[in-house]
Amino acid sequence: AAVVAATGVAWISSGSFHADGFSSLWQVQRPAQLIQSVEQRHGAHVQNTDRSRQLARAGCLQGCANLALASSFTIGAGALLTGLTRKNTSRRRCGISSEQRVRAAVSASKGSVETFMIQGNVDVATLSMACAGISGYMDLSTIVFFSLGVSEQTIASAAGGALGLHGACPVFMVDCYGIVGYDNKGKKNVELMEEGRGKEYGGVGGKGGQGVVVVAFRGPAYKATIDPQQVAETGESHMLVCNGGAAYEPAKEGAVYGGMAKKCFVMDSNTGTVREISSFAVSGAVTSAVSTFAGDAAEAAKVAVASMPNEAKEVKAAGYFPCYMRGINKYGTDGVECAEFAKNGMNSIRLFGMFAHGELGPPEGSLLVGGADVGGSIEQTPLSKHSMVSILALLQEA
Repeated sequence: AAVVAATGVAWISSGSFHADGFSSLWQVQRPAQLIQSVEQRHGAHVQNTDRSRQLARAGCLQGCANLALASSFTIGAGALLTGLTRKNTSRRRCGISSEQRVRAAVSASKGSVETFMIQGNVDVATLSMACAGISGYMDLSTIVFFSLGVSEQTIASAAGGALGLHGACPVFMVDCYGIVGYDNKGKKNVELMEEGRGKEYGGVGGKGGQGVVVVAFRGPAYKATIDPQQVAETGESHMLVCNGGAAYEPAKEGAVYGGMAKKCFVMDSNTGTVREISSFAVSGAVTSAVSTFAGDAAEAAKVAVASMPNEAKEVKAAGYFPCYMRGINKYGTDGVECAEFAKNGMNSIRLFGMFAHGELGPPEGSLLVGGADVGGSIEQTPLSKHSMVSILALLQEA
């Protein structure tokens, strides 16, 4: 780590950084069936540290010489060295200084969400560089990749081989009909729908495209579980993502938001291999407002924002799961509901989620704040499978 920091390339990955002073930060509660124990990881981290130092030392020499990457490098080394081929090898990478990345690595969050979308032909190097910022956080609870046209193998190669995230927290991948996320370049929330999707039900069909929405849940307030029948954790809100054949039941408490995708995957915490699962959930002990609406998106945004403490001033991210017969298939163009959200109190809020084939959330027309029904007319922990609606979940920072 010292060698890397001295050259201005602060590659502090949660799979390759270890120091006795940070040992307590590794002991974040995580699902036992997904993540190996702290004691088991200790030896692996020491080995990874030695290997990473060798790669960093070699990479710095290559960077100083301004040499191009050789195709014979491994995926992990290639992703590390991609940022070193630029002529300017001073103290910045991905727009973030070494000092800023060190501060980010040791900062702790009780509960927050960081998210962004990467559009286009996403390969291992592109995804690795885009995710370099989140790899430095020591308080990662769960990472979810919502994908359109990008294989789970590509995502796993970046998340596992290049970044080593699978050893720090549960890593899930979702094969989607369409995705919704915040594009950093365009500085706005963007919708991408699978080409032709919706024509089978008489819609105009999606325009196509490729991309990945990265969602990093941080802090002990968020916990992930894999259960084929129910949401196992407690919390005020639960993001539930399933394949088409998965069973589901109401959560023990709190509001559910999510939907049905094509396929769901999880990375093994020991080997980094990928296996298909029927469903997963990310539960959050944070203040939330979850609503299900079939009508006007502007009105839904106004009501949700107004229901939050401080009118959503501490909300930076929101889950968004519309039916794939909404979006372009409802309005004839992409991004209509995203634009309405932005005009009605959600301009600074980043969306994350997917177009679903079966939306999971409270009964239509209801709003649950802090897991409780605002109107008082429905159950405390409702869960319905919908069609032709949108599910919106505002998540407050903890």
